[in-house]
Amino acid sequence: GREIIALAHAAGVQTLVTTTIDAGVGVAAALHLAATLPPPLLPCGLATGALLASDLLEQPINPCNGAIPLPVQPGLGVRLDERQLARHAGGWQHSATDV
Repeated sequence: GREIIALAHAAGVQTLVTTTIDAGVGVAAALHLAATLPPPLLPCGLATGALLASDLLEQPINPCNGAIPLPVQPGLGVRLDERQLARHAGGWQHSATDV
């Protein structure tokens, strides 16, 4: 992603980051990528979590006044919700981890 953004910027092309109905981990990754965009910033389409029955995170990533603050925790700054994972995993096993 960063290489494509750098190439586009060098060619004078603005970039933006969007998600396509991603669960919370995907939105968190896209949010971190969007935070690296050079100015001037275009609106990014990252507020898609509410379109899902569950985003699989303990704390959903929600916009506030048109912006989404970066999580301050290590890594992507999100924690998976074990109950949501169990409900949607269909037998797949996972242990609690920060991502």
